[in-house]
Amino acid sequence: MSIDRKTACRDDLRARILTLDLPPGTDLDEAQLAALYGLSRTPLREVLQGLAAAGYLSQERNRSARVTTLDLRTLRAMMQSAPVLLCSVARLAAMSTDTDGLDRLRDCHAALLDAIDAEDAAAAALADHHLFEQITERASDPYFRPAVHRLLVDHTRLGVEFFTPSGKKKEKKLVKKTVQSHDALIAAISAADPEAASAAALARWALSRDRLERMLLAEALPTDPVPA
Repeated sequence: MSIDRKTACRDDLRARILTLDLPPGTDLDEAQLAALYGLSRTPLREVLQGLAAAGYLSQERNRSARVTTLDLRTLRAMMQSAPVLLCSVARLAAMSTDTDGLDRLRDCHAALLDAIDAEDAAAAALADHHLFEQITERASDPYFRPAVHRLLVDHTRLGVEFFTPSGKKKEKKLVKKTVQSHDALIAAISAADPEAASAAALARWALSRDRLERMLLAEALPTDPVPA
């Protein structure tokens, strides 16, 4: 079996999960996936196992794989862990001497800008995801890497709405601030400034946290009695 076909299947499933084309909790039908991606059951199951290990899917005995859910416990853990993880990998990335990786960061940021201009929320969320993946790889820490990659699965899924076009000035301002935080983060990493990189990562997380809090605290329905 061609490894390219397996890779294409894995990458497409990752993108579909991250952009909510496959929403949290979705059961995956192996027969349908095998036909869709032109894979036999054995290589398909290898792909699903790899995605489960990375946090995209959950697998239980005697049932199909399911897209990892997003529950309150997960959100609470994200709120607690995200600032520590993101600041840490940003700091380590700024300490790296890998000059080639800087171009990959800039490419991810350019893709984000293009997606925002095109009002393509899914592409913007993926570009944001890839940027932090590159930062994590640049940090090259065997302990932080799996934790941050797992965090990014949920952060990106929740971030699709963050980049969804809106006519509200406040929402557009938040997206603009996101772009500015990325500029600052890449500049700090390029300048080998760990403190500035950590601060920029924290500023980026603050934008995500505020948006998540607004999503969770929905506006209450009116309580005035309905006229007879």
